[in-house]
Amino acid sequence: MDDERDYLIRLKKYKESKNHTELRYCSRCGRVFPYSGAGEAICPQCQKKEQEDFDRVKAYLKDHHATENEVSEATGVPVDTLTKWAREGLLCFGEGLSGLRCELCGKPISFGRYCTECQIKLKKKGYMNSRFGSGKMRFAGRDDK
Repeated sequence: MDDERDYLIRLKKYKESKNHTELRYCSRCGRVFPYSGAGEAICPQCQKKEQEDFDRVKAYLKDHHATENEVSEATGVPVDTLTKWAREGLLCFGEGLSGLRCELCGKPISFGRYCTECQIKLKKKGYMNSRFGSGKMRFAGRDDK
């Protein structure tokens, strides 16, 4: 009941504001929220939960050398979510510990979309920038060299 009341209050404030952002349904929970136009349509509550899940996984991986399934069992985060984060380069599993495969040749990889050899080929053809696949762990929003 409180969620519905909170929703109605937020909707009223939104309608009264000068902010003309688009209303969208959250792709995770179905709530309506003002979408900023950037990234996946996820409401603030689901974004907060995803950040908490990521922090829990990151803390677990600091102390454990584990497969995706072991991390999922220990943290309660679904394997699909772990795979998504690894594809995005946010997580890096040890060699052979994830089910990730290069999208071009099928070779097992620890994170990202392509193995080192395919990254080199793609760079030579001009499809990738030089920073991608440097072998360093990357975190979104950081531009450390």
